[in-house]
Amino acid sequence: MAVPVEEAIAALSTFSLEDEQPDVQGPGVWVSTERGATNSPIEYTDVSAYRLSLSEDTKALNQLNTLIHEGKDMASVLYTYRSCVKALPQVRTVLGIMWQLPDSMKQSQADLYLETYQVLDLEMSRLREIQRWQGSAASKLAADMQRFSRPERRINGPTITHLWSMLKLLDILVQLDHLKNAKASIPNDFSWYKRTFTQVSMQWQDNDSLREELDDLQIFLSTRWAILLNLHVEMFRVNNVEDILQVLIVFAVESLELDFALLFPERHILLRVLPVLVVLATSSEKDSESLYRRVKINRLINIFKNDPVIPAFPDLHLSPAAILKELSMYFPKFTAQTRLLTLPAPHELPIREAQEYPLNRGIQGVENAKASLSYMSVTAQTEIIGSSFSSFDQFCFISGKVAVCYVLHIFGEYLDSISTYHRHYLIINHIGSIRAEHDDFIVRFASAMNQLVLLKSMDGADVEWCKEVKGNMYDIVVEGFQLLSKWTARIWEQCAWKFSRPCKDAVPNMSHEMVTSSSDYEKVVRYNYSSEERKALVELVSYIKSVASMMQRCDTLVANAVWETIHAEVQDFVQNTLATMLRTTFRKKKDLSRVLSDMRTLSADWMANTSKPESEVQPLQHGGEESKGNFFYPRPVAPTAAQVHCLQFLIYEVVSGGNLRKPGGLFGNSSSEIPVNDLKQLETFFYKLSFFLHILDYTEVLVRHLLLVVRNAQEELLIDSFRVDIETVASLTDLGFLWFREFYLESSRVIQFPIECSLPWMLVDHVIEAHSTGLLESVLMPFDIYNDSARQALAVLKQRFLYDEIEAEVDHCFDIFVSKLCDTIFTYYKSLAASSLLDSSFLFSIENGEKFSVQPMRFTALLKMTRVKLLGRTINLRSLIAGKMNKIFRENIEFLFDRFESQDLCAIVELEKLLNILQLGHELLSRDISIDSFSLMLNEMQENISIVSYSSRLASQIWSEMQVDFLPNFTLCNTTQRYVRSSKIPPASLQKPTIPHAKPSFYCGTQVENHLFNILSYADDLNSAHQSFARLHSGFFGMPHMFSVVRLLGSRSLPWLIRALLDHVSNKVCGFV
Repeated sequence: MAVPVEEAIAALSTFSLEDEQPDVQGPGVWVSTERGATNSPIEYTDVSAYRLSLSEDTKALNQLNTLIHEGKDMASVLYTYRSCVKALPQVRTVLGIMWQLPDSMKQSQADLYLETYQVLDLEMSRLREIQRWQGSAASKLAADMQRFSRPERRINGPTITHLWSMLKLLDILVQLDHLKNAKASIPNDFSWYKRTFTQVSMQWQDNDSLREELDDLQIFLSTRWAILLNLHVEMFRVNNVEDILQVLIVFAVESLELDFALLFPERHILLRVLPVLVVLATSSEKDSESLYRRVKINRLINIFKNDPVIPAFPDLHLSPAAILKELSMYFPKFTAQTRLLTLPAPHELPIREAQEYPLNRGIQGVENAKASLSYMSVTAQTEIIGSSFSSFDQFCFISGKVAVCYVLHIFGEYLDSISTYHRHYLIINHIGSIRAEHDDFIVRFASAMNQLVLLKSMDGADVEWCKEVKGNMYDIVVEGFQLLSKWTARIWEQCAWKFSRPCKDAVPNMSHEMVTSSSDYEKVVRYNYSSEERKALVELVSYIKSVASMMQRCDTLVANAVWETIHAEVQDFVQNTLATMLRTTFRKKKDLSRVLSDMRTLSADWMANTSKPESEVQPLQHGGEESKGNFFYPRPVAPTAAQVHCLQFLIYEVVSGGNLRKPGGLFGNSSSEIPVNDLKQLETFFYKLSFFLHILDYTEVLVRHLLLVVRNAQEELLIDSFRVDIETVASLTDLGFLWFREFYLESSRVIQFPIECSLPWMLVDHVIEAHSTGLLESVLMPFDIYNDSARQALAVLKQRFLYDEIEAEVDHCFDIFVSKLCDTIFTYYKSLAASSLLDSSFLFSIENGEKFSVQPMRFTALLKMTRVKLLGRTINLRSLIAGKMNKIFRENIEFLFDRFESQDLCAIVELEKLLNILQLGHELLSRDISIDSFSLMLNEMQENISIVSYSSRLASQIWSEMQVDFLPNFTLCNTTQRYVRSSKIPPASLQKPTIPHAKPSFYCGTQVENHLFNILSYADDLNSAHQSFARLHSGFFGMPHMFSVVRLLGSRSLPWLIRALLDHVSNKVCGFV
């Protein structure tokens, strides 16, 4: 009998696909094969359907977007460019004789030049393509700007979307110029290419065009800021573009001051292009005055001061002050802007001393100096200023008001400025507020999700309550976007600040490390992060990944609620707010009323309207009279990107009237005829429209996410062609930039840096070595950085060799991670067992018995991890830990037997004690993970697994000791009833192995590091306590030793030992008789 479909579906709903694996890793590496809302799949071609005279603007917008995508590919080529000259055989001649040629290449010199030219020509073709593209992009961008600077201005626009496209394309050009200036391998390869071309072209007949092309490429590569100079020429070739440049500057300044940019990439774009826009817009004194009338120069100075370092690429940064000063040499008229040119650049500050950390020392020194100054006379202060100190440490640690006031007067201003930037950039100074934001957000997100689940389970719920619940969910999602953006931006900006402030000297983290010369990359990464900074960074990475994972898991529940809320927001504005404005403010203003009516026509969803009959719907569409508070049912139908684009344009037209010269910014026109309340409503909805696109990207991408499939190195790598939209959750949680180091690989002239210099591994290693209970469960989060970097290498940079390097490092690091983690777990459980087996009377009799207690650590979550997602692979961490633990326990048993075999029989009590500790540690660990039984491992190490053998390794050693040492050399003391070594019998020379040395965890304790001020202190309290107990039973053999022998041998081997002893004694007696 067939089961009805309804019953089958109901039965399936009772099954749970969830397992017990904890969520201690970030979201999987996924990419979208479809484009999101901020990157329209139809290239805004549906805009023409709304008849808003935006066809020309839309066409230009699509062209700019195409150039932006192409420019990103060009930037990837430049950033990942590595010199290939080092791998080529070089022809060198001395007195006409060739030398240093390998045997395989001993051909004619001309053939070698030809082969070298063919290899280099492939690389130079990429540079030629970049040269051609930047010229085309500059001309198209300049032409697009000139369209909006015509005196008659017969076209509509630019829209806000168009302004963003201009800024993004200009940002691409700035980054390309910066990369071209920074990559030293490019001109080096070009010089070799030109040299080989000179030799090869002698055989060619017509090479004038090639030489001309080569000369143009040489000029392009050798000229700093060649792209911006070319853009400036194209801009001012026909018409002046000061108007549109000033509009872009005003838009950038307002967006930065009002936090209009929702995502941090947008904010970084504005910061990177703003100094370039200022230089281009102040090409004459008249233009400068016109600009500063619209944007006060103090506003620009404040922006540049607040962000002195801007991230550009993973290991490259930009500085607005440095850009302004360097471009002033190429734009002579800009040299008059003295206030902007006097801003300090990061490289102009002294290199950070090693003693500058911890930061609190410098800040507290200034504060103490200020407090102490009030108690000193002017004469005393003058004397203090005249004193001197030999080093930074001397005046930091010396006591007294003399040193304090010296810090105030001599270094006070410097420390104040540096400390201000430290407080701004360093995560450690914000981690407290970030922690509070994270805890508050996850509680409210969980509460909103519970209400949403409850709403879905109810039938006939109140409409207003439904709207409130879904609106609250939308607000939480927007807040999550903002938090993720702010947190990831903090990591980006801290890295940029670290790269701009390298450590002067290497500061070893361990006392046994040798202080040697360090590479530049070590100074900016390895030795530039203190222990507290690494801890704060790990914590922030965990917050970012956990919030992203939480939002990803709830995508299907959130999608409809978010779409309905967006639909409700749009319909409430166009059906109610605009209707009120049409009846009141714009009633007699036909032009503005027409614009508002167009807004309602293109975005109103009259089918959702239930407050009026069908006959009354038609008049509403034409702005007729309507009742107040139009009611409608929200539907999961969000506006398209084209609708948002048109709505923003229409609001811009209503507010500004299309006047580019309007003072006061977009919504700051005090001379506008629009009332303040209506202007505020338009402004609020205008900014919400920009948020809608990003929220739609979230729901669109998350419901169709795909796992990135990556096979082993021996197999083919399968990657579908796709475009990754940067405005998604993946962008907000992408921390792959923490691994890339292309610029420093080139400057250091090495193939790759060791893993000790890799920031992701530094974070993993810090979590393991710090033994912090709160951080331990986050130890897998830094591995998500490798996932992000692999995705960037394949999908963004599109370089296979980068992925191969990441994969090789991940394989090596994960092996070390598993080994270190297992050692930590074993040490913890071993120490916990040793602490539990200490005598209670001993602990009661001492004062500081708490020093023998072990700080609790949570390994349960890690021991349940059966699916660790790493580079597209799924790793069973639980199985790896179990296999490693079985090996460690066997090695520990082997060490204990080796240690006993190197001592006399009196050490049997110590052996039993250590085996008991090991057995209890095994028992405690077995509660969380399945490993081999202790008896099985003990029998294997004793070679006592045969059912027909009654002897064992331990029994044989005890018998050997009794036969060789105990019976000949020990005598019974009647007073103590102990066997002691006889002083009358000369000791026989016994050949025994030396006592082996092993890690402290193989005894019963461990080494505990104290990272405060990089000072190491070792606590071997548990080892000392148990060794003291063992020393009480050394030097004699008595009843405790006999009991230990009996317990260790058991009923299987003890009879064999007794029989061997009886036979030995019988032979001795018979021999004497």
